[in-house]
Amino acid sequence: MFEALEEVADDLDQLDATLRSPDVAKRVMAICKAFDATAQRIGDATPAAASERARSDMQRLFHGMIAARQLLIQLAVRQANA
Repeated sequence: MFEALEEVADDLDQLDATLRSPDVAKRVMAICKAFDATAQRIGDATPAAASERARSDMQRLFHGMIAARQLLIQLAVRQANA
């Protein structure tokens, strides 16, 4: 479910350097796509969750992926305007 995030883990681990890199737009786009793909997988799996608690947890994860994407974009814009 989180494979897409594993592909961009290095850029996330070193986010400050990622946001200052010459190819920041390409990297941020890749991370955003990973958040989107992960959110999609979580959303697709949510109806099959074994319990209401599991569904609730998955919904929180889904919303967390969306929020992380939005935050990343805000940080990239702020860095670009700095």
